[in-house]
Amino acid sequence: MASHLDAIPVLTEAVEDEADYALAPATALEAAPELDLGGLEAQLTATVQDYASELVHQACRDMEAVLIEQVTDRLKARLPALIAEVLDEHFRARF
Repeated sequence: MASHLDAIPVLTEAVEDEADYALAPATALEAAPELDLGGLEAQLTATVQDYASELVHQACRDMEAVLIEQVTDRLKARLPALIAEVLDEHFRARF
């Protein structure tokens, strides 16, 4: 039974492993100064700008769809009265 308990990591071991992993990226950057950070920054900037633009365009399409629906609903609601007014004016003027 003791062998199964040995396989379970102790909390301090897990924290130490995570701490070593957290330092790895900084160590990698220090060890490889030839990394093109400017290129990486440009790529990240372009990717974020593209995504932001996509979100804005989708939001505009969504708002446009809502506005078209609202205008169509208003027209449907008002159309019978408009037709009645025009017919009334037309026939009142003739007779």
